[in-house]
Amino acid sequence: EAWVDKAFDYYETAEPFDKVENIKNHQYDYVVIALADMARANQVREDLINLGIDQDKIIWSRFYQVNAGMFPEDRVSYLKNWRFYIKLIDTYMGAESVFGLSGWYQGSPQLGITGGRDNGERIARYRVWDYLTKDSVCLDIGCNCGFFDLELSRLVKQVVGIDVEKTYIEVANEVRDFKNINNVSFITGNFMDLEENKYEAVFSLGVHLYILESGITKEDYVAKLIALLKSGGFLFFESHGMETYADQFMELSSMLVECGMKIVHRGHSMRDSNRNVTVFCKGKGA
Repeated sequence: EAWVDKAFDYYETAEPFDKVENIKNHQYDYVVIALADMARANQVREDLINLGIDQDKIIWSRFYQVNAGMFPEDRVSYLKNWRFYIKLIDTYMGAESVFGLSGWYQGSPQLGITGGRDNGERIARYRVWDYLTKDSVCLDIGCNCGFFDLELSRLVKQVVGIDVEKTYIEVANEVRDFKNINNVSFITGNFMDLEENKYEAVFSLGVHLYILESGITKEDYVAKLIALLKSGGFLFFESHGMETYADQFMELSSMLVECGMKIVHRGHSMRDSNRNVTVFCKGKGA
């Protein structure tokens, strides 16, 4: 197993990086070209063939478009655990979802991965500690790779993440086990099938567009969000981009209020002022 690159000098001489011309010194079943651009990938293929690599062992796919942002910023940590990170990326690239094709959708401070969404700041912006305690049991709907849940786990008793994408759940479980986190579980499936009246908090973070596109009605979606919560529980409801989906977010928010949910906080999601977050509380009468 190795990562060869013409920019070898940037990575110094640490395992698993090596010079391209040394590729035949390594044992391998296949050589994977980790580039998104087809023209560049074809050139790399020609270079590898010229080095004596069997063309039938050379693989290229846009699902293997690995960029620098997929690796942790802390190179010392990476080099110490490089086999884990390579395996993690390989698993992630098997996702059928459109998320992930250009890098990690979520960030993970624990892994040193930046990603597209900073989950540490996300939790701070939601003021989670104002509403939850060390005894809280939480549900994250559409959890992606679970990085948000693994951060949240430090503050609460238990977190359950659910997503329809099996590969994301595989990644989440790999990270959870690697970090030895014992109070998070991940499920592949539909949140509509989950047990109700069970959670102190439910997180629906920028996923309602996809939920509604799956065929679930607005009425059923809102009703299920409320039913999942215990009395006095909190719903953290995050919008998609407000420049396009403001009407949908506001309509669903109004429906939640009409069903008895009380708004206790409004704000922006992370540094992105185009994404709103509203925190609702389920009263005894809701």
